Amino acid sequence: MLLTGLSFSVGQASALVSPAAFEIQNQATGLCIQATSDVHPYQIELHPCGSSDDQYFGVRDHNTFVDLATGGTCLATDTQGNALSVLCGESAYNVHWMAGSVQGDWTTISSPNGCYLKILNGMTPACMPGFQGSNAQWRMIYGHPNHHNGTEAGMGRVKWADFDGDGKADYLTIGADGAVNVWLNKGGDGHGGWQALGQVATGLTSDTSRVRFADFDGDGLADYLCINPDGSVHVYLNRGGDGHGGWQDLGQVATGLTSDASRVRFADIDGDGRADYNVINADGSVTTYLNNGGDSGAGWVNYGQIATGFTTDPSRVRLADIDGDGKADYSVINGSGAVSTYLNRGGDGHGGWSDYGQIATGVTSDQNAVALADFTGDGMADYISTNPNGSVNVFRNDGGDGHGGWTDLGQIATGA
Repeated sequence: MLLTGLSFSVGQASALVSPAAFEIQNQATGLCIQATSDVHPYQIELHPCGSSDDQYFGVRDHNTFVDLATGGTCLATDTQGNALSVLCGESAYNVHWMAGSVQGDWTTISSPNGCYLKILNGMTPACMPGFQGSNAQWRMIYGHPNHHNGTEAGMGRVKWADFDGDGKADYLTIGADGAVNVWLNKGGDGHGGWQALGQVATGLTSDTSRVRFADFDGDGLADYLCINPDGSVHVYLNRGGDGHGGWQDLGQVATGLTSDASRVRFADIDGDGRADYNVINADGSVTTYLNNGGDSGAGWVNYGQIATGFTTDPSRVRLADIDGDGKADYSVINGSGAVSTYLNRGGDGHGGWSDYGQIATGVTSDQNAVALADFTGDGMADYISTNPNGSVNVFRNDGGDGHGGWTDLGQIATGA
């Protein structure tokens, strides 16, 4: 098939793209902080860097270190100066650490009350004033991929995907002529607003059902994927988009398993940060091919049938990371609008699923109006609802019903 009408150029990734995650490494030991949701003192430990998802942090509100693995625990201090990993915003543990280092630079990490992060008692960090030596020196190791961007979200002309690599789903629209416009998510209306990036691609097709945005190469940026009428998949890697670094034509990455685009989902099943190829079969079962670079790279791994499924209607299925472990979970929007979720433990034959139960009653019975995507950048997919007038409301995922609930962020966009 000859593809025409596309405006893409090869370019390099922008140096301005923020790292999606970092580790905090100690100079004396060479080890990295491993967070925990335990709110008792002396529970943060040091372990070899990269040995746990719990070692990856992000920054919230410019100075709060947020554990990305759990999405909602922060590194903070209590009144006795103990370093704790606690729920963000807890009144007793609201002293934020200040990010004072850049990649490769050893520096002190301090909190506004004058405490500093220091290693005590072997494996235990604590907040102590008046220290010295290399055990008080820390650095942030950047460049680790955000394992929460490899999954597509959104149906129809509106897509939700992390276009700039900051860990938050941005607002993308596909016009009647196929042109793609992006609004970068700075928190949404009332929470930091949006940054209009403008048109980033003329696009391959105006058929929105065949266009997807998901991270194909695992660099934290959502790429442009097009399912051709014959079922084959063409990918353009995101190097910033038109006018901002361009695109890299990767060519055909898969011959595909079906020409019915509605049954195809690109979602990160194994947690490596890359979008895998998933098909919802006519009987509702899900078949997965793990992404090793696609046909133009190291191919695909046939993972087989990973789920028998809970509905034969693919429009009700959402593959999105609900618990923040980096792997897409299986959620279904029931006829009443309620959302039920099964947590991904590897899928059938590879560790199975964990029944998480009903996580939301929902705000609409129109499944096509609901997207599950990480709006806040904490690693967990939030509930995004598009209203009949085009405006958008978001409920932040704090664990879902029975597991921490939701926080209503209200209307975050008037829509485009």
